[in-house]
Amino acid sequence: MYADGILYVGRSLFLQSCYKKGCDMSNKKTPLRSGVEGVRFTGKDSDWQRLPGRLRTIIKNGGLRRISEIRSHISEDAGLPMPQIDIAPVCWTDPAHSGVVYAFIRPAARHNNPQLYTFAVFLSAAVLVSTPDNRFIRRVLCHEFAHCFAYLERMVDKMLSMTDKAGMSIDFCHKEPDWLPPEDDRARDQAALVDPVSWFGQWDIEQFLSEADESFTVVTNKIRSSWIAMGLPVEVLERKFSVSGTFGIEDEIIEHFRAIRGLP
Repeated sequence: MYADGILYVGRSLFLQSCYKKGCDMSNKKTPLRSGVEGVRFTGKDSDWQRLPGRLRTIIKNGGLRRISEIRSHISEDAGLPMPQIDIAPVCWTDPAHSGVVYAFIRPAARHNNPQLYTFAVFLSAAVLVSTPDNRFIRRVLCHEFAHCFAYLERMVDKMLSMTDKAGMSIDFCHKEPDWLPPEDDRARDQAALVDPVSWFGQWDIEQFLSEADESFTVVTNKIRSSWIAMGLPVEVLERKFSVSGTFGIEDEIIEHFRAIRGLP
């Protein structure tokens, strides 16, 4: 989603093969590091080492706890489990470097069962050190969670037809262009969201991320001055990637789909 030149990416591309070589967020390339329930670190060791020691400590200690608590609050208010979050030590951008990518979603190995895939939110550590406003980060996460649920929604019909709800093998393809003009990317982003009314608590429904939020400009300017200008890791987000495997979806999510659709 674009807002005042700021890009949010929250969609996934599916092909019929394993992760493509060169996708830095693949768990097959970089193993997940220590974390807490539902939140872990990912990314290249070389990128983590490029961060100043004090900054790395802030992210790995306070940042991990901070994101875990925000995720827990969203889950408690919604009465549903939220997607897992992986924090990376980079600031992503588009090829023209006109926008800053706060977070995006992709299939990833489940933290508690690496043999299964789930839709995960990948969050830039640059966001953590660029705003003390937990409410803003909460809104970013809810936006990405809404993308996760939108893609799960496309799978639920097949899931409901299966006897074993623990997982399902996927073999389907979802294609889209690499990058689009801002106005087209906005429309595509909005089309890939669930209705927040059906998935989140009252505060998150009322505060669901909009394109006109002035907080975007404040946080992005901070990222540019405190992260990009300092020569910390920046890379163009690779929009193309591939996955083939078994997805695990929580029973609570499946039952919620049933309720939304009025199924027995």
